[in-house]
Amino acid sequence: MSEAPPQPSTRRNLLDGGYTVALLAVAIAAGYGILALDAPSGARTARVVAPAGPVAELPPRPEPATPSPVMPPDTAPTGEAPAPAEKPVVVAR
Repeated sequence: MSEAPPQPSTRRNLLDGGYTVALLAVAIAAGYGILALDAPSGARTARVVAPAGPVAELPPRPEPATPSPVMPPDTAPTGEAPAPAEKPVVVAR
């Protein structure tokens, strides 16, 4: 019961941290090396992708016919102007 808990080891923490940083650096360097092999040397240009098979072209769309203006029979103009409606008169007192 008189046993004291162990003290944190500073050396162990430094080793763990150093290992983590080294592993991260190796991963970044390896990723950069793998991606650099795919890139062309010099200027970076976009890759030209050609179709792998036959390309089907769609026929041109037909021009839509211009619809003639059609008005319902009750609103068709008759040549006469409609009579103006009378406005109600309001008297204020």
